[in-house]
Amino acid sequence: MPLSVLSIIICTKNRPNDLKITLESVFQQSFLPDSVVIVDDSTSDDTEILVRDYAASTPVNLIYSHSPCPHSGLPAARNTGIKKIPDITEIILFLDDDVTLEKQYLESIESVFSRCPEISGTTGFIPTGYYSRSVYEKFLLWIISGLNPVLVPATLICPSVSRTGEALSPLFLKKDTSHIPAQWLSGCNMAYRAEIFRNGNSFDEHLTRYALGEDMIFSYGLFREGKKLIMVYPARLIHRISPDDRIPPVARFVMMLGYRRYAIRKCFGQHLMNPVFFMLFLIQFITAAFILSMKRSGNLHYWNQAMKGYRIVMTLFRDTDDADLSKINVFCSNSQS
Repeated sequence: MPLSVLSIIICTKNRPNDLKITLESVFQQSFLPDSVVIVDDSTSDDTEILVRDYAASTPVNLIYSHSPCPHSGLPAARNTGIKKIPDITEIILFLDDDVTLEKQYLESIESVFSRCPEISGTTGFIPTGYYSRSVYEKFLLWIISGLNPVLVPATLICPSVSRTGEALSPLFLKKDTSHIPAQWLSGCNMAYRAEIFRNGNSFDEHLTRYALGEDMIFSYGLFREGKKLIMVYPARLIHRISPDDRIPPVARFVMMLGYRRYAIRKCFGQHLMNPVFFMLFLIQFITAAFILSMKRSGNLHYWNQAMKGYRIVMTLFRDTDDADLSKINVFCSNSQS
C-alpha cells in the first residue's frame, strides 16, 4: 500500500528556541512528512528567520504563515494552518511547539491510518504519564481521581471525558495491543484524516489565547458523532511544556473556569443537568486548589490567586449564557504575560 501524504501544522508564539527543538525531532523522523506548516503569532521576527533558515536546508516542504489576526488564539491558528496545507494531504498532524518526537513517531501514526481505514484520529503516547508510576501510586491516584478528577484527571485504561468536562488520562497500559480506544485526543499531538476538515469541521474560535480544553472539545465532538479515535503506543513523544508566553495565574484560573462551563455545554449539549455538573466541578476546583496550596511553597499566594480567579469568573458569569465567552475572553486578552 502506498504511503499516506502527511502534513504537520505547528502553531507557535514567541517560542523560537522550543520550536527549533520540535522541528529537529520532526526532520529526524524515519518517515518524513510531505509538508510542515508553521502558523506564527509571535511579536518578533525570530521565528520567521528560524523557519526560513530551515526551509533552505530540508527536503520537507516548509510553509510559513503569520497569523492574519494577531492574538486570535490557538483554534484560529489551527484553522489558518488547515487552509495552508497542500490539497493532496491525507493526514493532518497538529503538534505543539514544545514536543520532542521519538524517531518512529510519524511512521507509527502513518502505519495505523494505512492499516485501519475506520480510524479517524490518533494521538501518541507520552511515556511520562500516569502509567509510569508504581502500582501503589496508581491505586492511590485512582481513588483520588474518583473523589476529585480536577486534582487527578485519571481513568483506568482509555482516555475518556467525565460529565464535568474533565479530560481523563490512563493510569494503566493495555497489554498485547498497539493502540487503545480514546474519547479525546491530546492537542499537543493529534492527527486526523484530512477529510474531517474537508467535510466542514473546524476548531472553535470562540476560544482564545492557548484555549484550555479546545483539543478535548473538538475531538470529543467527533467521538460523539461516532468517529473512531485511538491512542497509539508506538508513537512516542515528550511534551516539554514550555513556560514561555503563558498567561498570568489569575487569568489562567479565569480561563479554566470560564471555558469549563462552555466545554460542558459543547460536549453534552444544552441539558438541564449542566449547571449541576458545573457546580460539581467548582466544588472539585476549590477543593483541589486548597490541597495544592498546602503542598506548595508560598501556599497562601497560590490559594489567593485561585480564589481571585473564582471570584472574577462568578462576577463575569452574571447575566451571561454558558455559550457566551465574550467577557472571559476580554479579561484574558487584557491580562499581560
